[in-house]
Amino acid sequence: MRGIMCLLCVLFSGCAQYQSVTPTVITLFAHPDDETWVAGTLMHVQQHHINVVPVYVTSGDRGSDRSGRGLSGDKLANVREHETKQALQHLTLPPPVFLRYKDGQTSAQLSQIAADIDTIAKQYAAPVMLCFSQGGITANSDHVALAELCQSRYFAHQLVFSISNTRAERLEATAKAHQFEYPIKSAVTDTLISHRVDVTHFKAQKILAVDSHSTQFPAVIVNAFSAFVDQAPYEELIATAPSSRVQQVLNVLPLYNKKSNIDKHVRH
Repeated sequence: MRGIMCLLCVLFSGCAQYQSVTPTVITLFAHPDDETWVAGTLMHVQQHHINVVPVYVTSGDRGSDRSGRGLSGDKLANVREHETKQALQHLTLPPPVFLRYKDGQTSAQLSQIAADIDTIAKQYAAPVMLCFSQGGITANSDHVALAELCQSRYFAHQLVFSISNTRAERLEATAKAHQFEYPIKSAVTDTLISHRVDVTHFKAQKILAVDSHSTQFPAVIVNAFSAFVDQAPYEELIATAPSSRVQQVLNVLPLYNKKSNIDKHVRH
C-alpha cells in the first residue's frame, strides 16, 4: 500500500510540474516594425513573466526608405534591424532574433524558414506561436506566407493577431485625416476577434516604438498612429485552437471594456 501511495505521489507531482511550465511566446514577424501591431499585448505578456522571443524572418531589405537617406538593400536592412532593437527597448522586450531571409521571398523559402523556427521552438518547453491572421492584415506576401505556415504547422499552439473591420475602418479614416492612405486589405469580421486586449497604459511606449522606425514611419504617420491609439486603445487577437499553454497566455491579458473604458482583468 505504501508503495502505491509513493507511486501516486510521484505521478501527481510530475503532472503538477508539467502543468506549471510557463509558456514562451515566439513571435513570427515578417519584417522589422511588424511588432507595432501587438506591442502592448507583448508588454502585458512580458510583465507577467512569460518570456517573449521576437523573431523577424526578414530584415526588410526590399522596403522603401521614407527617412530621406536613400537607403536600400543591405544598408536599409542594417538600419531597420537597429531601429527594431531600439523599438523593443522602448517596449521593454528582449532583443530580436533576425533570420535574415530575403524580403519578398518568404513563400519560396518556407521550408528553410520552418526548419529554423522549429529549431528555435525546440529550445523552449512550451512554445506558443504568435502569428499574423490569414491574409496578413495588409495582404503583404510575406505576411500571408507566414500566416499560412503558422496555420499549417503550429495550429495547436498558435495565437493570431489581426485587425477587425471596425478597427481597420478607424485606422484608414485616421490616416486619411492626416492626408495619406493606409489601406487594410485583409481585415476580419468583427465577430472573429476573440480577445480585445486593453493597451491604454502602454500608449507612450507604443508611440516611441513606432517612432523608432524612422525609415518606415515619418512624422505624419507617427502622429496618425498616436491619434488612432487614442481612438482604439486595444489590440485584437484570435484564439483559433487554444491549448492549455495558449490559455495561460490569454489569462494574463486584460480585456478592453469599451463602455466604461476601465481595465478589467478577465480570466477565461
